[in-house]
Amino acid sequence: MDREVASIPEAKAIQRKTFLKGAATAAAVAAASGMAAGVAKAASRVEVLSSAPSGDATIWVQANPFTDAQVAAFNKRYPNVKIKQVKTPYVPTNPSLSSHLTTGVDVPDAVFFIEDAYLGQYAPVLYDVTEFVAPYASKIAPYKLAVSKQQGKTVGIPWDIDPVFLIYNMDIISKAGVDVTKIVTHDDLIAAAQQIKAKVPTCKTPIMFGADQAHAQMQVEAMVWQQHSGIVDAKGKLNIMAQEYTNALQYLEKAAKAGVMAPPYLFQTPSLYNAWIKGQTAMVIFADWWSHWNAAGLKPLVGKIGLAKQPVFTPGKDSPYSIMGGSSYVVPLKAKNPAGGAVFGTFQLFEPAALKLGDTSAVYSAVLPAAEALWPDVQLDAFRHKELLASSIHEHDMLVTAALGAPATYRYPPWYSQAFPYYSPHVLNLVRGKISAAQAQQQIYNDVLNKVVKRY
Repeated sequence: MDREVASIPEAKAIQRKTFLKGAATAAAVAAASGMAAGVAKAASRVEVLSSAPSGDATIWVQANPFTDAQVAAFNKRYPNVKIKQVKTPYVPTNPSLSSHLTTGVDVPDAVFFIEDAYLGQYAPVLYDVTEFVAPYASKIAPYKLAVSKQQGKTVGIPWDIDPVFLIYNMDIISKAGVDVTKIVTHDDLIAAAQQIKAKVPTCKTPIMFGADQAHAQMQVEAMVWQQHSGIVDAKGKLNIMAQEYTNALQYLEKAAKAGVMAPPYLFQTPSLYNAWIKGQTAMVIFADWWSHWNAAGLKPLVGKIGLAKQPVFTPGKDSPYSIMGGSSYVVPLKAKNPAGGAVFGTFQLFEPAALKLGDTSAVYSAVLPAAEALWPDVQLDAFRHKELLASSIHEHDMLVTAALGAPATYRYPPWYSQAFPYYSPHVLNLVRGKISAAQAQQQIYNDVLNKVVKRY
């Protein structure tokens, strides 16, 4: 982005797939350029305005601007705030975004959206929106409030929820005689994969794992999250040597040794599509948006893809729900009208009246809102059934249950996204059977500690 950002014509939509695809490379470039250091050293000021906002407010939006009707509804409540939406492509790892936020030059009054994984990194240059979120806090998924808090302040207005499920090819599962309701543990999943391999000759590697560096890290973190743990403990100490990580990595080692783990596949690629369409693989533990963003390449499987609860390690202790991804609407610390930007975000993302005036399928095509008040109105089952999922899958109900059941204990440290290039290669080597779980765990810990945490 440059100083002419406000005049950029409508750009090609950049959504979650673009944020995460190749994020590791961008993170490495960002670290090399000193972007993270610049953000961390930015002067911090917290000004919470309690008076009614007024003035102009510029909002950067990624792909789907809020409708004229939504803006008009906002102005009925806040008549003195004039909203200007600028549709512009950006990603949180882009140094120019960091430059805008850090220097305050041409900075907008809000950005919709930034991935939650980057909130800690940008916290020093994000405005404290605690006061604006507080009236809605009791009806926002608890974990979402937790990840929106950094350095003692709420730096993100929660937008979406991205629960993890077992996603599977219903035809292959049926041919193999597998009952997905009986897949309770990760050991059960391996056993089911072995049964599929034995009874469906084309499906030699039933379990798929994502090869994108961001995805590889997030898939392991999702398994750790469901065990009520995370990459740092309550005191912020690196937690990768904990038993919860041992459990997750040992599962991957078992699956690899059992010969049921497919080679890691890159997201949204012909090789991934061919593997699923030809029935070479049949299951993946991933966020529900996997079946949305890959739908265009999986058209022969429309109506044949199902969702089930995530397997656990210890029944009765672990949650069958966790989260993979998530985003927030943020207000720059150096915005000229932070209050205007903040109230616009809370109104559009928390108020049912605003949602009903917008394009629900565009804003929430692959995710569930963080605000419970919007859940009754975000009923996308019919849309998703036409897109890929089987008509027997009640996606909405599953998303709501998962959103409420996901542990609220997970934390994104400031350096989280910078760990991608150091964390994920060891996970992928484990999935490929090149190293053991113990080796992967120690190497992940060493690299993240020495190449990320100590350098941050």
